[in-house]
Amino acid sequence: MLAVISIMLVLMTVTFGVFRTFAERTGPDAALARIQAV
Repeated sequence: MLAVISIMLVLMTVTFGVFRTFAERTGPDAALARIQAV
């Protein structure tokens, strides 16, 4: 159970890091539009 939680945390951290860098590259307006779309 602990391994599953740790894997989920790692996946969330990686996806958030990639999303943050992508948002910074495209700009705040595109990031806001993408967040609202989700």
